[in-house]
Amino acid sequence: MNCLVQIVTTLELGGAQKIALALADHFHQKATPTYLLYGEDGPLTETAIRCLGDERLIRISSLQRAISGTKDWAALNSIRATLQRLAKAHGPLTVHTHSSKAGILGRLAASRPIAQTVCHTVHGFGFPAFPRTMRFVPLALERVAGARTQHLLFVSEQDKATAREKKIAPMAEHHTVRAGVAPLPEVSSQEVASVRAAMGASASDKIIVTVANAKPQKAPLAHVEILASLLQLAPNYRLCFLGDGPLHETMVDRAVALGVRERLHAPGFVANVAPYLHAAHAFLLASQFEGLPCSVLESLSLGLPSFVRDTGWTADLNGWSQGLFAFPPECSSEQIARLLHDQLEAGGEKTPNELPLDFTLEGMMQRHQEIYASSFKSSL
Repeated sequence: MNCLVQIVTTLELGGAQKIALALADHFHQKATPTYLLYGEDGPLTETAIRCLGDERLIRISSLQRAISGTKDWAALNSIRATLQRLAKAHGPLTVHTHSSKAGILGRLAASRPIAQTVCHTVHGFGFPAFPRTMRFVPLALERVAGARTQHLLFVSEQDKATAREKKIAPMAEHHTVRAGVAPLPEVSSQEVASVRAAMGASASDKIIVTVANAKPQKAPLAHVEILASLLQLAPNYRLCFLGDGPLHETMVDRAVALGVRERLHAPGFVANVAPYLHAAHAFLLASQFEGLPCSVLESLSLGLPSFVRDTGWTADLNGWSQGLFAFPPECSSEQIARLLHDQLEAGGEKTPNELPLDFTLEGMMQRHQEIYASSFKSSL
C-alpha cells in the first residue's frame, strides 16, 4: 500500500471520527504514509495533531456537515486537488471515507488514477435525518458514490441489509467490520468521588450516564424528557449527559422548562468518560438512529445496565451482551423511564462483558489490514 488517506467530515467526539483517527494513527505508526483529511475542528483536533502532526492532518475548510451547494462544490474540488497532490508524491492512493458528507464528496473526488482503491465505512445511514419526501436525495447520492467504491464496510448487519435492499454499491465487496473499542483506563475511587461531587450527587442518588453528541440524531431532548419521567417515579435520579453540540443549550433550556435542571449534569465534552461510567448505575442512549455506537460497547465492557433505543443494530450484540436492555423506537419517554426504573429497582451486581475480538480495537485493526492488503494485491 503506497499511501493511505482517511477522510471524515468533522473531528467531533463521535464513533466515525474516533475510528478514522484510530486508523490513521495505527497505520502511521506502522510506517505507512498516512493522512487524515477533515472539515470542521472539534474535541479530537488536538489529539489528531499529536498523533499525526500538522503535515499529515489536512483541513479542508469548505467541508462541513451542513448542506451547502456552494461549499460542497468547493469541498469536492479541494479534496480532489489534495488527493492529486498526495498521489503525485506517493503514487496511487488507498482512500477510506467515513460519515455521510465526507463519504459522498470524498468518493466522488477519489477517481482513478488518483486512487487505486476506494473504501467507505457506513456508520449508520443518514436517511432518517431527512423528511420522507426528501430521502430520495441522499439515497441517489449514496448510489452515485457507491459506483466508485471497491469496499463498503458496515459496523452493523442492519446497515449491510439496507445497502442490499436499496442497491447501494452492489458491485463493491461488502464487509462487516465492527467499531472496535480499546479497554477503558483504570479509575481510582478518588476519581469516581470527584465526578460524583461535580454532579452534586448524594449517596442515595442513582446516576444515569449518556455519552453522545448533542445533535438531532442523538435526541438529547428525549433524554431530558426521560429524566423528567424518571423523577416522577423516584426523586433520586440524576442524568449525566456527556457531549457537546448544536442542541446543548436547547437541551439545558428544556431541562429548565421541565423543572429538572438541578438533576441534569451537562458539562459538554469530556475527554475521559471512564470515571463517569464507573460512578453510574446505568447507561442510556435513546438516539433516533445508530450504526453501532462505541459508547454502548464501553458501557457493556464495564457491566453497566445499558438501556438503548433499538433501531435494528442491537441484534449484532446477541449472544454475549449481558445487561443490554433494548426498547423499540416507538417507546415513549414514560415507558422508557418505567423500564429503567423497574430494572434498577430489581438490583443486581454489575457483570462486565468480555468483548469478542471483532468488537475490540485490536480486532478492528486486523480486519482493516486484511481489507487494505487484499485490495492492494488485487491491483497488482
